Amino acid sequence: MRRAPADNEPGEHSSLVLTQFLARVYSIPGEKDFLKADYYPVRRRFVLALQMCLRGLPSDDLLWRYNMFVGPLMYAMNGPQRMTRRPLVFGIAKSTVRPKACIRQMTALLVSGFHAPRHDSESAASGVAR
Repeated sequence: MRRAPADNEPGEHSSLVLTQFLARVYSIPGEKDFLKADYYPVRRRFVLALQMCLRGLPSDDLLWRYNMFVGPLMYAMNGPQRMTRRPLVFGIAKSTVRPKACIRQMTALLVSGFHAPRHDSESAASGVAR
């Protein structure tokens, strides 16, 4: 099994590459054109697949959950070193968390989020989840 590169190591799988790419995409002139041509078709297929899996979930709820899903996905795509790095508040001891455990944790979180009770504007105003 190959070792994941550290954040400051050059390499094709370095989290730095993805982070720099995203920063560049969101700051270039013509960002909307790039996203429309290259990102939106992928997003559309992904959202349609989610709709097929989550029949009955209103579009607004589905889009909220999709948007909340993208953050953890991007974080995970930055590489296992991000997901296994221990916060300094826990001390400097080496993490015993393995990438496969991170994937299981993230999968459980996201699946739970997609199957959570609805929180549309009507139920949110009453404080009751549907």
